[in-house]
Amino acid sequence: MGVREKAVSYLNIKPRTKQQVIKYLRGKGFGEDEIHETLKELEEYHYIDDARYCRLYFEYGFEKGRGTDRIKRELAEKGVAHDVIEIVYEELDNVPDQFEAAMRIGRQVVSGIDVHELDYHERRKIQARIGRRIVSRGYSQDIAYKVMKRLV
Repeated sequence: MGVREKAVSYLNIKPRTKQQVIKYLRGKGFGEDEIHETLKELEEYHYIDDARYCRLYFEYGFEKGRGTDRIKRELAEKGVAHDVIEIVYEELDNVPDQFEAAMRIGRQVVSGIDVHELDYHERRKIQARIGRRIVSRGYSQDIAYKVMKRLV
């Protein structure tokens, strides 16, 4: 199987970034020249489109309740250029309100707990749990602190 067929087969499984395809093809032992030519052709026919990939990934991340910081970091780890990520983010129509999304996560943490009956140390533990959960989902620390203050 040639480089083009390997690349198309890899892309048929699910959308990939340009860097993911390069890494895959290098791992299969193909040379830089043939990889470059194949990628050029695949981009021309829109088999590889990092901007489209970003849009899809943002939508998927928002559906899963992830924050923009986490989504951007994951895209960068997948080899998408920072400027492409920022341009796509600015063009998005349906970006959920980050504070409201983080509030939903924080409310889940305190669900069933009467925070007014907690002593100082218990309140601090709950705040820390809220903060960790929100930050781990990809929201900024500023948003985490606002949610912690509001809920506890």
